[in-house]
Amino acid sequence: MAQPKSHSVSSAPTISVVIPTYNRAHLIGECLGSVIAQSVAPHEIIVVDDGSTDNTAEVLEEYGDRVTYVKQTNAGPGAARNNGIERASGDYIAFLDSDDFWTPWTLEVICEVVDAPVPPTIVLPKREEFDDKSSPFSAPPESEVRESLDIRRHASFNSFTSQKAVFSSSALVVRRQSLVDVGGFATNIMAAEDVDLGLRLGEHPGLTLILAPAMVHVRRTPASLTRSATYAFDGMQHLLAQERGNCYPGGRASQWQRRSFITFMCRGKSIQMLLAKRRAAAWRLYFDTFWWNLRLGKLAYVVAFPAIITFGLVGLVARNNDTVT
Repeated sequence: MAQPKSHSVSSAPTISVVIPTYNRAHLIGECLGSVIAQSVAPHEIIVVDDGSTDNTAEVLEEYGDRVTYVKQTNAGPGAARNNGIERASGDYIAFLDSDDFWTPWTLEVICEVVDAPVPPTIVLPKREEFDDKSSPFSAPPESEVRESLDIRRHASFNSFTSQKAVFSSSALVVRRQSLVDVGGFATNIMAAEDVDLGLRLGEHPGLTLILAPAMVHVRRTPASLTRSATYAFDGMQHLLAQERGNCYPGGRASQWQRRSFITFMCRGKSIQMLLAKRRAAAWRLYFDTFWWNLRLGKLAYVVAFPAIITFGLVGLVARNNDTVT
């Protein structure tokens, strides 16, 4: 196997990798293996164990000083990532969930993206989802990667919100100082903490979106829909409260960009509530965003959502969610 390239040019930004984990001893080896096998070596790898009760610590011992292992009392993913931010020393932090993994050239491309005349605050590599019934795609050779690269640059997160693209901590790279400036991730919610972070970074300059090729394999495991729906509902309520309280930067100039992105998230989550048989929560999201959706011209959703519940069309809409979102 070829040795990783050291990205050691004195002016080049360094990248720390922060991996929060909880009871994933059976998966974290694949995740770490993909980071260690990168064609460009990371500045450091920090694994924050959020109070695991399995043999995660034992698995991590095998990596020795190649990995900084930190264990904390269970406090949630936001707190775990913040712990990693505090310990990281790189110019940028690349976040990777412990059940996901990178292609061999992910970090090399990210290094080139941040090593720019005007470095971005945020980089979003393309994600590719898979589950136990499907296999992750085979990584193409680097020559093909170069030919297929599709990179889009935006002035800030607030200007990016019009894309309606996925913003997720499982595929997220952020300038460390910017993370420190805004206080890291929210720790009072278990979902949407990544979107909340993006909105709080809203006016920090530069967001680069890597649209192709896919660089992060995101694993979808069978999880309790009811439990994830609870977290999702709380996360949406947090975003709505923050926006109504004028807590996000950008003021009135970017108000409807932010609200367009938040309602986009809420529309999808309202369908998730229905699938989890949480009709009251679904209606709550619908009514909480009703006037914003009307103002934004989302008439298909405003009209269709009550019909979805009335005529039992939840499964049909879930298979083609774009019809209302």
